[in-house]
Amino acid sequence: MQGIPKIWIVCYDGITKFGSGAGSFEGEVNMQEKKVQDDYILTLMRRELEFQQTMLVLMQEELNFMPEGTVCKKTTKGKVYYYYSIKDRNGRQLQRILKPHESELLNQLKRKHGMKKCISALKNNIPVLKEFIREYQPILALIEENEIWLMQELMVDQVELIEQWKKESFRSNSLHEKDLIHDTRFGVRVRSKSELVITGMLEANKIPYRYEAELILGEKKFYPDFTILCPRSGKLMYWEHFGMMHVNEYREKAEKKVEKYIENGLLPFDNFIATYDKADGSINAKTIQNVIDFILLS
Repeated sequence: MQGIPKIWIVCYDGITKFGSGAGSFEGEVNMQEKKVQDDYILTLMRRELEFQQTMLVLMQEELNFMPEGTVCKKTTKGKVYYYYSIKDRNGRQLQRILKPHESELLNQLKRKHGMKKCISALKNNIPVLKEFIREYQPILALIEENEIWLMQELMVDQVELIEQWKKESFRSNSLHEKDLIHDTRFGVRVRSKSELVITGMLEANKIPYRYEAELILGEKKFYPDFTILCPRSGKLMYWEHFGMMHVNEYREKAEKKVEKYIENGLLPFDNFIATYDKADGSINAKTIQNVIDFILLS
């Protein structure tokens, strides 16, 4: 039963609070044997801080691969135009109207604009959360001695679901099988060292996954690097790790793939994850673990 999510129901002063072993309290808490380690609100803020720090790293990494320049929308005589602005080698600002066939560039620039807004908000939020955590005084330990707690441990009925999903057969990518040269400790063969790192961390965290399982979106077949069944929520997530973003052809294919995912309802940080190698080809294991902790295990 190890690794199965545990949902706690806590009744205090007529109010029922819901949480998990890793959410509401630190670890599994038995009120008859152990005092509460921390206050719910403080723990929640700590997790929110770590989540927002992870999002900042992921967005800043993706921003490095976005096209240069900015886009703005103007309406003239009822017609909408998108103006593309970019600096030339001499630092002069150049501007032109994007043409209809440049929709891919337009979408990338819009995404870049939105991500910059998110990054600005994250940079504002992170110090605020740090200040809150530093100044907040937990009240839970002070009232514990004088209050009656009723706690009931419920096992989420997901054991059977997870085991059934792991046993189901699925179609995998049969192209370029000779490139499957790296073996995980459970015998899954993957194409790159970065994927080997990710599979190892998924396995270490007991997260069920399928490597390059077929996914049909519309009339097209895709093979995302990882299809994941989140062990707590039972939600399916799709994870792509992109390695050679410095190569133009590879980057263009990756961007088109992400656009197709979004068009078909696979949204970043909702049911779709994209991570990237650094420019030197290395992978940040701490970033990968943060993705696992705050997206797959949340």
